[in-house]
Amino acid sequence: MDTSQDIMLGLLSEGGRERIKADVAVATDYIRARYLPWKDCRLADLEAWLTWHWIQGLVGAVSDVRSGDLAAVVVVRFLDELDEFETVYRHSPEGKICWVELAVSESQAAFRAAVSVLRLLHEAPECLAFKRDGRRGKPRLYLWKNISSKWESIHGKF
Repeated sequence: MDTSQDIMLGLLSEGGRERIKADVAVATDYIRARYLPWKDCRLADLEAWLTWHWIQGLVGAVSDVRSGDLAAVVVVRFLDELDEFETVYRHSPEGKICWVELAVSESQAAFRAAVSVLRLLHEAPECLAFKRDGRRGKPRLYLWKNISSKWESIHGKF
């Protein structure tokens, strides 16, 4: 599968391609500045990866209202089974598990806003799964209703 950014953007209008390229460039700079594993990767690889997710509607990105600077980027995929997380670009739009690929934010409020963007695009999943960097073992799987209730009890309703 050719995953170059231009191939993935090929079916969009010229204006659409340019808008997504610009948004991805800003998000790429933000990610590389704050998330060390992506700092030294090939820029084209990160751009292609992020573009694929962007086109699928799997990126929640929010900017600070005052400064206009990017404040959070959350990237997800939906899966039918947890073990599918290891297959790059595996995505089932109707999947019951929301796999968090990447979450980078300036604050909890920015993170919540990015998650809210994704909730507007997709229905709440049955489960949420992620694996923290530097931790061995399997990814963690949570029931969405439990984790969203916990977040709401701390921070208020989404």
